[in-house]
Amino acid sequence: MSSSSSSSKQMIANKTIALLRSYLGIPIRTEEEIDHSTLIANACGIAKQSKRLVGETREEQLVINDWLTACSQTFSGVEFENDSSDAIEQLNEHLVTRSHLAVNTRVSICDLLVFCLIHEDVKRMNAQQMKQRKHLVRWMKRMDCVLKASERGFESIDFTSVDGVLITFPFPRSEKNVNNEKAQVSEGVVLGGSQPLDDPVAEEKRLKAIAKKEAKAAEKQAAKAARAAEAVAASGGEGSAAVAAPTAGATATGEKEVDVSVVDIRVGKIIKAWEHPEADKLWAEEIDVGLEKPLQVCSGLREFKTIDEMQGADVLVICNMKPTKMRGLESAAMVLCASNDDHTKVDFVCPPKGAKVGERVCFEGFEGEPEKVLNPKKKQLEKVLPKLKTDSDGIACYDGKKAMTSAGACVSSLKDCFIK
Repeated sequence: MSSSSSSSKQMIANKTIALLRSYLGIPIRTEEEIDHSTLIANACGIAKQSKRLVGETREEQLVINDWLTACSQTFSGVEFENDSSDAIEQLNEHLVTRSHLAVNTRVSICDLLVFCLIHEDVKRMNAQQMKQRKHLVRWMKRMDCVLKASERGFESIDFTSVDGVLITFPFPRSEKNVNNEKAQVSEGVVLGGSQPLDDPVAEEKRLKAIAKKEAKAAEKQAAKAARAAEAVAASGGEGSAAVAAPTAGATATGEKEVDVSVVDIRVGKIIKAWEHPEADKLWAEEIDVGLEKPLQVCSGLREFKTIDEMQGADVLVICNMKPTKMRGLESAAMVLCASNDDHTKVDFVCPPKGAKVGERVCFEGFEGEPEKVLNPKKKQLEKVLPKLKTDSDGIACYDGKKAMTSAGACVSSLKDCFIK
């Protein structure tokens, strides 16, 4: 990773934490420096002061957990840095029928984090791109207003290109909402239902009303937390009731957890590699995985591997990913690599000598047929990757179980590192 890229990511992390603190009415620590790799954990630690942000029910917390995983894997990884288009498209599709990402009736920590992580990507969009992603743009405009992001360190985004585009704002209409709307209609402000962007005055009123309502709720929650802290201090710290931060990867009782068995990991050999014509950080490869034709893959490894190191390399490949375009070239799979925390060192996870091209990699205790194609909407891969890691000997493991082939275990030169 270049120093400029690392500096930019740290700047985003610092601005994100500052925005979160401002939104909750918590004093900003000017001396606070947040490493991008710990952004999600730091944000969750601060957000737990508000149940509205981290989930008021178990069901809400589970959905929020999934989005926190997406924040750390989908919207923060090297693939997103190299080409964010696929993730942006999926996000736009998710927001077709939603007002918020996780809890549809209000802002959660996921909305704030994703807004901050994709802010620069959306800011760079031209008018045509914005119109094609109108649901995402509608959500970004709303978050910018609710969070007051442009007043709190984030550059303003020019939304004028979509002011004439009809965008609906889906919002659950409970009986209570309907009664509230009757009162709000007389004031010319509608919080729910559909609202076109070709009426800028009405849209501005609607956004201000939402921002005022949510800011008031955040202030009440902050005041409540302050009173609780004072009570704990007065009682010498006894009887405190901490709000539990959501634990990534938690599942409800009886719900089947997605594991590595859904992923089709196979032994492969790179038979051809070339520079991606439109992306400085990407290699394009053809990889033999035992199928009729080799798979074309784009990998963000130009900073870490030479062309000679790519050509003929024995690698592990995820073969059941949904094909996607990466800067104009189709990528049908993913090469597994181990990486240190700051992504300055990256190396292949390699099969042992004697392993057959095309054979599936197995993990003891996680038997089962893989999905034909991983479903991006279910975030299956995002749930598996956090448990893929090399051990102290460099052996690739899933949840402590070794990645095995007929010839033995798969290894990397990088030890105690996550695999992605």
